Amino acid sequence: MKKWMKITLLCLVILINILLAYQPHFNYPYPLLTDEYNHISFGKHIVNEHKFPFTNPYLAYPEKVVNLESGFHFFLAATFLVIPGEPVLYYKYFIILFMIINSLLLFYLVMLWFKNYYSALLSVLFYGTIKSTGDLLVHNYFLPLTMGITLLLLSFIFFYKWENSRNNEKNNLLNKYLIYLIITVLITILTYPPTLTFLAGVIFLYILSTNHEMHEKFNLKKRHFLTYFAILSAITIIISIVLMIYLNLTKYFIFPDTWTPIKAKYSPIFFFGIIPSIFAFLGLWSIIKEHKNKIILYWLLFSIIQIYLFYIFKFNILVPFARLFVFYLIGLTILAGMGVVFIFNSTINYFNKNYKNIGYIKLLTISLILILILANYYFIFKNPLNPPHIIDDKTYDALQFIKNNYHNGTIIIADSYISHAVYPITQGKILGIIGANLGGGFPNINNELIYASCKRKKEIMDRYSKEYLDYTQGKANGYILISNFIQNCDSLEPIYEKGPYLYKVKLTD
Repeated sequence: MKKWMKITLLCLVILINILLAYQPHFNYPYPLLTDEYNHISFGKHIVNEHKFPFTNPYLAYPEKVVNLESGFHFFLAATFLVIPGEPVLYYKYFIILFMIINSLLLFYLVMLWFKNYYSALLSVLFYGTIKSTGDLLVHNYFLPLTMGITLLLLSFIFFYKWENSRNNEKNNLLNKYLIYLIITVLITILTYPPTLTFLAGVIFLYILSTNHEMHEKFNLKKRHFLTYFAILSAITIIISIVLMIYLNLTKYFIFPDTWTPIKAKYSPIFFFGIIPSIFAFLGLWSIIKEHKNKIILYWLLFSIIQIYLFYIFKFNILVPFARLFVFYLIGLTILAGMGVVFIFNSTINYFNKNYKNIGYIKLLTISLILILILANYYFIFKNPLNPPHIIDDKTYDALQFIKNNYHNGTIIIADSYISHAVYPITQGKILGIIGANLGGGFPNINNELIYASCKRKKEIMDRYSKEYLDYTQGKANGYILISNFIQNCDSLEPIYEKGPYLYKVKLTD
């Protein structure tokens, strides 16, 4: 096949992936998830308030937060500085950008590992079929996990380049690819730590195996290399465990089933689909049989061990289950691409011995494979993702009204959904926010103020405003209540009546 045809096919596959990922935004311009609003808030917090992302951006008083994804927020802040406009409106385009980046990186990685264009192309095609659910937040969202996938693929690319650098190359041990790998790892630590722990687990199993020649880089025999590596690994693990216990950090490395609510036990086979799972099994068989690059075997092995650790003992080590399952599925897409090529080659080799005109057999085989792949697409996406919307156009317009007419010292009282959009759009503060990937303040009082009787509203605000003024060190100089229904209270002054309705709260001196 000519080079331009290969490039065209790859672009077509990536376009399909983009359409599948971007589908929820065809008729909805805003972020889909409260987590996305929270990440936008951190980015805007860095830009507007010139502070590191270690305090809750929604609250007027300095509530500290543990932010293990600060690298992602610095990336957003840099982007918001460069790109003009409202981040809430263009945030959805990051989905397209990173689908292109991750698809290209996956294609390149598979080409490096297996030197087969069609395996790489089909891997990208299957990558796009990984579906999002309420717990597995994959292609349809732009989250730290998205960049975590980017960094995972980059890390494997640089690791392969370093591992396979020529043995007679000057400074073979410490070459540019190892430097690139170290830089990528450092970025991963700040951006998405589960990627690093997953990468470490896979490479650890791979190095312990005998399916590499890394010992030559250290001028050691393989037996001596593995002995030294095992001793160094044991020492590192013991020191890490002691430090985690001493610093009370075990909650960041041991994840119980309550860490991420899982609605169902995701089957390692059925979730990906019967058809691609069969392809993946055949791809696994082809790698074992043909002695190809075997690091993908340890990708799969580490994933399976952790998945069943969670199912049996209700906890995971190093990687939260939902993130682990996404990484596992990416490994399956690589195997599925390998499996399709293996089926095609095996079929053609079999009939080539008995038929002179093999052209019809090739056409029939390709047709059957395409039918199976299209059937898989149908079963996976016959019910497209349709998550509940956080805000609508009317809510966005109301928040824009606040932004244009009231300065940042005003506290916004809104329901649990709208509260997540308040700071990203208005830069106004709120009383509290329910826990998503970020929570804090006094979230229960929002709904109480919205739905309570007029008398109760006044009692709450007369008491609570004074307490909150103490918390905010005098920064709360006014309150605006957002309501989806008309409020007839003397303590509320209507300021916007297009729906949702905005009221300025009258405080007693």
